[in-house]
Amino acid sequence: MTKIKVLVVDDHELMSQALQHFINSTDDLESVGSAKDGVEAIARTAELQPDVVLMDMQMPRMDGVEATQRILASDHRPAVVAITTFATDEYVVPAFGAGVQGFIVKDSKPHEVAEAVRQAHQGMMTVSPAVAKVLVQSALEAPAKKLRTDDLLEPLTSREQEVLTAVGTGLSNKDIGAQLFVTEATVKAHIGRMMMKFGVQNRVQLVVAATRAGLIDL
Repeated sequence: MTKIKVLVVDDHELMSQALQHFINSTDDLESVGSAKDGVEAIARTAELQPDVVLMDMQMPRMDGVEATQRILASDHRPAVVAITTFATDEYVVPAFGAGVQGFIVKDSKPHEVAEAVRQAHQGMMTVSPAVAKVLVQSALEAPAKKLRTDDLLEPLTSREQEVLTAVGTGLSNKDIGAQLFVTEATVKAHIGRMMMKFGVQNRVQLVVAATRAGLIDL
């Protein structure tokens, strides 16, 4: 099995060690090293060539937002997953603007951290529920045309509505599947069809569009 190589970036030594230990205890993940701030993260990314960078946001010398921008402007472009203690718009919105592929909070369950890394490696987005709310609130505050359900390319099925409601709470595909007694692949297929119907490209945009259409409440 080819493992996903992960670089852990966090200025708190205990958190960094805990994340590295967890990653190395997961069958398909491997910690290739760590960095204590954004400056070191840039150098270690160039040196170690990780597949995914697990990036803290609040750090000395250079924060995670600027480090992400610089890493993604380099020749080696790993997926970056932001991880922080609090989900605030001070970092959430700028982080996605910098190009992160996911954003989770540090009290996430171990399997949620692992899933965020896997999803990022596959080019998909994962966000913690608290992060999703910040993103959606920011998007809702921006001026935009209100979407009506009549504007959808096709109406949602009852099962798609159930999946959409679960997505709005921030659940992962795996957790949605367990809740609805369907496979993770089935959930992924439902989400893909809903994105097509709404004309959006990721889960956050889907939740924003569904909220504007009055299909879910946050």
